[in-house]
Amino acid sequence: MRRGSGARRPGGRAILARWRPPARARADRLLDAAIELFAHRGVAATSAGDVEAAAGLEPGGGAFAAHFASKRDALAAAIDRHVAALDGITGLLHGGPLAPDLRAELTLLARWVIAEHRREDRLLRILTREPDAFGDLVARVGTEIVERGYREAAAWLARRIAQGGFPPYDAEAVAVVAIGSLVAYDAQRSLLGAPPLGVDEDRFVATWVETWLRVAATAEAERDRPS
Repeated sequence: MRRGSGARRPGGRAILARWRPPARARADRLLDAAIELFAHRGVAATSAGDVEAAAGLEPGGGAFAAHFASKRDALAAAIDRHVAALDGITGLLHGGPLAPDLRAELTLLARWVIAEHRREDRLLRILTREPDAFGDLVARVGTEIVERGYREAAAWLARRIAQGGFPPYDAEAVAVVAIGSLVAYDAQRSLLGAPPLGVDEDRFVATWVETWLRVAATAEAERDRPS
């Protein structure tokens, strides 16, 4: 496989760290606690004091109100945080190869998609419990996170196709196949409590990466074949 050109990019751990927006300390602790409680108890059954206690703060001390106008506002902030994470990976994708070779780049992308889906899935489960109250927030997740994620994957693939890294496929359709398989794997693991056929994440990601490397190798073979 071709190696990225230009300046050396950061290692895998550094890249993964840069995909997350800077922590906001107490606000993030409260938001993490709120999402955890909302997922287990429901939004209506969770009080601001419950969230404060779960975040290790004084219940009823006003910390939640200092950062969020309401529980709905906290859910909107959780969406904003996902969007910020997507902004981070998008910026890196547009900056050139994420890793020195395609195998490493595909592995990083697969890990990120699975981890981000896990966070999105929990948020969507909370919101869809009360569609009448949170329908607009569900729509935001769909357009600003899910659909945008597919679009960015398609744009990355289109650049790879232009560079000769993949065959000239329909980039949007291939992005749906590639990202959709990662999402489906994690969704079944989350819903049923076990991965399909007992295939763990390491094994799944390794096979997913190998599959797309073989697709890329096909493009190289076709390009190098004498006309």
